[in-house]
Amino acid sequence: MEERKAFDILIDYPKKHNLEYVTHRKHKRNLLVPSDPITNKKFVIFQSDDFFFLASDSFGMRVSSGSTYTGLYGAINLPKNIELKMFKRFWIDRILRSNIRRTGHSFIDKHVTITSNNKTLVNQLINDRAIKHFNAISNRDFPFNLVIAFDYVPLISPLKNKMIIGIETKDWLYQDNDLEALLTHGKQLLSSIIKNV
Repeated sequence: MEERKAFDILIDYPKKHNLEYVTHRKHKRNLLVPSDPITNKKFVIFQSDDFFFLASDSFGMRVSSGSTYTGLYGAINLPKNIELKMFKRFWIDRILRSNIRRTGHSFIDKHVTITSNNKTLVNQLINDRAIKHFNAISNRDFPFNLVIAFDYVPLISPLKNKMIIGIETKDWLYQDNDLEALLTHGKQLLSSIIKNV
């Protein structure tokens, strides 16, 4: 019951702001191509400027087949083989994460951990302005991470087969203040990185 309420509260946001939106209720099931026939998937997608908001929650009968996340995504002009993730820095990152890239900028390296298969690109894309926006989002109650990857969110049709940049959390966000923070700082963060390409 609580999840349904959260879903309905989330749908209120695009309605209040006159944004077109798509949900699992309005989406053709055959386009999702579920690998698990007993998967239950809920999602809300809407566009705000050049970016797409996506909240997704799925539950499957197989172990580790469910996932919940909320994020803001857009296209970025980078080669398909590039992968990058950025997390709020924690002391245990050196043990848990591989391909950690240091930028050499004390402000950046103090606040975030970056993993990537391309060290040169990290210094080109991530700057002080991006970190300030990332911190503004990450200092909320939900842990966020930045991701750059190819065809990362197939649910968003306009971003299929493109390089994606996104900011996301493993929580279902639905309160107006959380959505406003994600949209405001998320757009500024993603735009500041896209401009560096």
